[in-house]
Amino acid sequence: MVTAQNANPLTRLPGNLAIDRQLARLLDEGARFLLVYWDISRFKAFNDLYGYAAGDEVIRMTAGLLLADAEQHGDFVGHIGGDDFVCVMASLQAGPRLERLCEAFDGGMRALLEPAHVAAGGYETPDRRGRPVFHAIPLLVGGALPVQPGRFASVRQLSAALAELRQQAKGLARSGCFIERRQGQPLA
Repeated sequence: MVTAQNANPLTRLPGNLAIDRQLARLLDEGARFLLVYWDISRFKAFNDLYGYAAGDEVIRMTAGLLLADAEQHGDFVGHIGGDDFVCVMASLQAGPRLERLCEAFDGGMRALLEPAHVAAGGYETPDRRGRPVFHAIPLLVGGALPVQPGRFASVRQLSAALAELRQQAKGLARSGCFIERRQGQPLA
């Protein structure tokens, strides 16, 4: 159960304290799990153009998608803050689920955009000098880390490994998830 004190005020999802407690518990138990760090890439330009209310709608839509999936599979989802989320999935075989989440996000995103922006694949906003700059439509990108017993000694180590994957995911050209495959079981 998430107390209001530990919940993100926008999404009501567990915040950083609850996320850290969940991860520490799983590490202490020697559990196998898949940790996914989700980020809404290209969000700032959308938020600047459409306004904070539309930005909040995107964040709530994303939280709803992640929560519905987590509840269906008995998993955990938390809201780190801003446009960043964490999912802890019991199954290491989550590749198709990750793809479906990205597809659902893309569909929800298109529904929130003006038709002309959907058709163009993005929109223009002025830069600091007033010159138009094209921004592609926001994406949902994730870094997924299979966690095996004994691989990480602390939440801090886990977080550092996840930060590296998040950077890899930010380089994706479409919504998707960069899955760490150097150690652990391959994902289907």
